Amino acid sequence: MDIMYFEDIKVGNKRTKSVTYQVKKEEIIEFARHWDTRSFHID
Repeated sequence: MDIMYFEDIKVGNKRTKSVTYQVKKEEIIEFARHWDTRSFHID
């Protein structure tokens, strides 16, 4: 994959290769417990 800089991007450009990743509920809660200081967000 070639390096692409912001200036190289034109309106309508599409990248055909991407990785999909499905985030699990448990991962979201674990992230929130580690980084979010307000416990009501994961209540």
